[in-house]
Amino acid sequence: GFLWQTVNPQAPFILGSLLAIAASVLLLLAVRDE
Repeated sequence: GFLWQTVNPQAPFILGSLLAIAASVLLLLAVRDE
């Protein structure tokens, strides 16, 4: 509906940001363990 049409254009950017943050956190944890 209206909400989805408002959020939709930004969805790829938001998902990309979340994936980048998750990858950074996993990388930091992996480096810290060693």
